[in-house]
Amino acid sequence: MEQSKIKPIEPQIEGIKAAFFAELSTLCGSAKAQEITEMAWKQFQTNIPLIPDVSEKSPWIKNIIVICFEIGIWRQLEAEGMSLYEISALTCKILTMALSKLPPKVIENSQNMMLSGTYVGRIADDSEKLDSSCNWKIKAIYPTESDTFDIGMDILLCPVIALCNNLGVARYAPYLCQNDYATHSAFGIRLIRTRTLAEGGDRCDFRLSKEPITTNKI
Repeated sequence: MEQSKIKPIEPQIEGIKAAFFAELSTLCGSAKAQEITEMAWKQFQTNIPLIPDVSEKSPWIKNIIVICFEIGIWRQLEAEGMSLYEISALTCKILTMALSKLPPKVIENSQNMMLSGTYVGRIADDSEKLDSSCNWKIKAIYPTESDTFDIGMDILLCPVIALCNNLGVARYAPYLCQNDYATHSAFGIRLIRTRTLAEGGDRCDFRLSKEPITTNKI
């Protein structure tokens, strides 16, 4: 991925970096937290060319860029002796805390958009027009009368898996998928999923439903 695509996302990466620093400071002290986050930042800068060249038209381009930074954190924490299960749980906690600081109206508007059939249909249609070698391929799933979800998506191709492969950390992919539960919940959306590409499934079957928006979950 070219640097020009990274620049607009840097403030978000800095926010995630600060959130990791704050939480890690309570676990291992500020000096070690500083060392881990700075090393992750350096690794991120080195790994930018290995990020799949997701289109700027994709609403999820920021996700893969942030995940590339997170992988640097995960490598440092794994080297410190943490299991991937523990690292994943810590990441979900940090994401939940970070998203809980968004203004309530932003959370409400995001919830409405993410559960909109029009929105999901549009990003699914748009995904068909993008290079399938480096972008998500999405199929919109609309509920029938017997379904209990509000909207669904089948993810048929996912560049996060390619990113993990490019960085030699394919084992991280199934754990990174757990981020989805934390982020959807923060926007008041219940995610039900029975399979993922990262775990060898033929798709990631997202089924989304509205749930009450709460604050201070952690």
